[in-house]
Amino acid sequence: MRRHAMPALTDLFAQRWAWLVGVAAAGMLASPAFANPGPKPWTEHRKLASRLAQWWAIAAQDRAAGRTWAQDAGVKVDAAGRALAELRLKVSPQGSPQVLKRLQRAGAEMTAIGSDRVDAQVAPEAMAAILADPDVEWVAPPLAPMALSQASAGARAIDAHVFHCATQGGEGIHVAVVDHNFDLWAVAVAAGTLPHTKGTPPNSGDMHGTACAEIVASVAPAATIVPVSVNSVASLQAWAAQELPTSAIAVVHHAMAWFGESFGSGTGALCKLVANVASGGRVWVQAAGNLAAGQVWHDVWRDDNKDGWLEFAPGTADNTLDAPGGNTVQVVLDWNAYPTTATDLDLYLCRVLPGDCSPVAASTSIQDGAQPPVEAVTAKLDAAGTYAVRVKHKAGPVPGLVRVQLPMAPAPLAIFRVDRTLADPATCDGSLSVAAIDVSQYAAGQVDQTSSRGPTFDLRPKPDIGAPSGVLTSVTDIFFGTSAAAAHVSGALALWMAKTGLPAPAAAQQLLAMALPRPGAAKPDYESGAGRLQLPAGQAGVACYPGAVIACALACGTSSTTVCSEACTPGGCLVPEEICDDLDQDCDGKTDEGFACRQGEKGTCTTDCGSAGTRTCSVKCAWPACAPPAETCNGKDDDCDGQTDDGFACAPGATKACTVHGLEGTQTCSDACGWNSCSADEVCNGKDDNGDGAVDEGVPCGAADDGCAARARGGRGWCALLLVAWGVVRAGRGSGCRAGRTGWFLRVARPQDLSPCTLAAETNAISRI
Repeated sequence: MRRHAMPALTDLFAQRWAWLVGVAAAGMLASPAFANPGPKPWTEHRKLASRLAQWWAIAAQDRAAGRTWAQDAGVKVDAAGRALAELRLKVSPQGSPQVLKRLQRAGAEMTAIGSDRVDAQVAPEAMAAILADPDVEWVAPPLAPMALSQASAGARAIDAHVFHCATQGGEGIHVAVVDHNFDLWAVAVAAGTLPHTKGTPPNSGDMHGTACAEIVASVAPAATIVPVSVNSVASLQAWAAQELPTSAIAVVHHAMAWFGESFGSGTGALCKLVANVASGGRVWVQAAGNLAAGQVWHDVWRDDNKDGWLEFAPGTADNTLDAPGGNTVQVVLDWNAYPTTATDLDLYLCRVLPGDCSPVAASTSIQDGAQPPVEAVTAKLDAAGTYAVRVKHKAGPVPGLVRVQLPMAPAPLAIFRVDRTLADPATCDGSLSVAAIDVSQYAAGQVDQTSSRGPTFDLRPKPDIGAPSGVLTSVTDIFFGTSAAAAHVSGALALWMAKTGLPAPAAAQQLLAMALPRPGAAKPDYESGAGRLQLPAGQAGVACYPGAVIACALACGTSSTTVCSEACTPGGCLVPEEICDDLDQDCDGKTDEGFACRQGEKGTCTTDCGSAGTRTCSVKCAWPACAPPAETCNGKDDDCDGQTDDGFACAPGATKACTVHGLEGTQTCSDACGWNSCSADEVCNGKDDNGDGAVDEGVPCGAADDGCAARARGGRGWCALLLVAWGVVRAGRGSGCRAGRTGWFLRVARPQDLSPCTLAAETNAISRI
C-alpha cells in the first residue's frame, strides 16, 4: 500500500493568479527588484531629490519609459505619467493660498496639504517651473509612511486613522502573525513600519508574513506584533499547544490555507486546533482564500457512460486550463469521505494533443479504508498549451461529492465553481473568516473576484466579514487578496479591544454588529458575511476626521472652509478666491478685484462699426459686447446694421421732384434728415414760388412793364374773355401792361406757360379786336 504525505500547503498570498499579479512560478510573489541605476548622465538640481531627477530625465523624453523606471525606483507615477512629489515650502501652505495658486498654475495638482509641505502630482514638463518658484525649498518622493503618523489606504477605509488621532492604536494588545514566510522582517522593523514587535522570525521565503504584519500595524500601531513561523500542521499544533496558552496573545492572524484536511465542513485537525484557541478567550482571524475565479470545481460524482472517468460536465471528462510554459501547477483532489475512505480515486494531469492527452503527472494513491480521501500533483509545465485534469474511479464505493482545487495555477479551469470555495481553516466554526474587498471600491462593498465564497459544505454561512485588500506595504507591491483583508480585521480587533476594554470574543462580535452589509444583500451573506468592516469613527472622540472639509468664517465674516489635519484638528480657515458677487471674499477690503469690472458697472466703448457705444458689466463681472447707439442723422452707420441714417425720412442733401403753386419744383433733404418745402423757379404770379420768403423777386419783365408785378398783386385781371379760334387765345378789355392803355386785346389762355409780363407785351402788340 502506497501512501502520500499530505496535506499540500500554500499561503493565500500565493493563491492569486500568476497571470493576474505576476507571481513567480512557485506561486509566491517575487522579491521586489531594486531600482536600476537610472539614466546617465542626468542633471542633479539643488532643489530636487536624485530619484526624481533621474525620473525627470527619462520621462521628459518618454513618459512610458519613465513610468517603467519609476516602478523599480520607488517613485509613484500615475496613469497620466505624473510623479507624486512632496514639495517642502518656505511658508505654511495652509495660510498661503497665493502660493498654492501659483504652484497650481505651474502645473502641480495638490493631493494633500500639510503644515509645511504639500503632496502633488507633477508632470515632467511642469517640473522646471515648480523648481523655479521662490517658495519651494525641496522636491522629493514622499517619505515612506510611518505607522505612528501615517495610515494605509485600508486603515483609512475602515476609519482606523481617526482613532490614531486620539492616540488609540491597540495599546497593550498582542497580535500573533502566523506565517511561514517573513523575508525582510528586519528591514521593516528598521524602517519603523513595525514599531512594536516581540521576537524575530527567520528571514526566509517571501515577504507575505511581513506584509501582513505591516498592515496589522498600520491599523493598530500601538499593538505588539508577535511573528510565529510555521511550515506544517505539526509545527502549528506544537505552537498552539506549547507557546500560545502562556502568552499574552489575544488575536491570532492566520492567512494560510491547508489542503487535504477536511471537506470544508468544519471538521478535522485544523478546526479542532482553532476551537481550542477560541476556547482560551482568543480570536482566530482567518483569510477566506482566493479561489473563486477558476481554482475550484466541485459537484456530485457523475459518470454517465460508465467508463470510470469523472464527467465535469455532461460528456466532458477533461477539465482544461490554457497555461503558458515555464509555470508550476498544483492540483488537489479530495472527496467527501474524511477522515479515511475505501473509495479509491486517481488524479491525472495531461497535456492535450491532437487525438491524445499526454500524461504530465499522476497521483494514484491507494485508498482502501485507512487513507484520507486525497490525491495531489505538482508539475512544472515546460511547454505552453492546453492541459487537462482527469479523475478515475479505480475501486471501492462510488463517491458522493468530489472536489478539485488548484492552490497554484497559471490559469483558471475551464469548468469551475464560485460557491463553496473557502479554504481550511476558513470553514471552521471558531475562525473569524475574512473576505477581500478592493480598497479602491470599498464603499460599494463588492468582494474581489477571486475572494472565496461560502457557504460551507454543511451550509453554514461563511465568510464572516469583508475588509480591504489592494493596499501598499513597504515590502511588497500592491497587496491584494484575503491575506491583506484579514490583517485589517486583526488590527481593527486589537484597536477596538484597547478602546473598549472588551475581551477579544466580545470585541469581535461588536465588529460584526457594526459591519456594513452590501447594498441589497442579506446579513449575513455568502460573500462578505456581515458586510464590510467599519470602525465607528464617531466614538473616537476627536474634533474632526482627517481630510474632512469643515465650514469656517474669516475675520471679515466671509464663509470659507478648512481641512481637518492628520492630527484630527481643523486647519486654518482657507482664504477663498474672490468671486463676482459684490462682496469681499478674501477680506482685503476690496470687492470683485481681479475681474474686468463690477456687476452693473456701465462704461463707454467703440463698436465694430466705429460708433461710440455703451456696455454694462455682467453678473459674472465681465464686459459684454459693445452695444451700438440708436441711429442718428449724421451720415454714418451708428447702429452697425450696414445702413446709414436708416429710420429717417431722407439723407441730408438728397432731392426729389415736387409741385408747388402748380409749378414743377424740387424738395431737398435737410441736415436734420427731413424734407424741406417744395421749391420752384420764381414767376410773376404774386406768390413765393422758390420758398425764400419774397414774392416775384428777380422776374425780368423789362422797363415798360415795371408795374406788372404790382398790378398783378393788386388784383387787376382780365375784363372779359373771348374764346377764339383754337382756344388758346382769349380776348379781354382792361388795363394793359403799358401805362394809360385800356381796351380789347388777346391773351394766351394758359398764362402759366409764359411770363405774364412777356405775355402782355406780346398780346398788346397784336391788333385789337
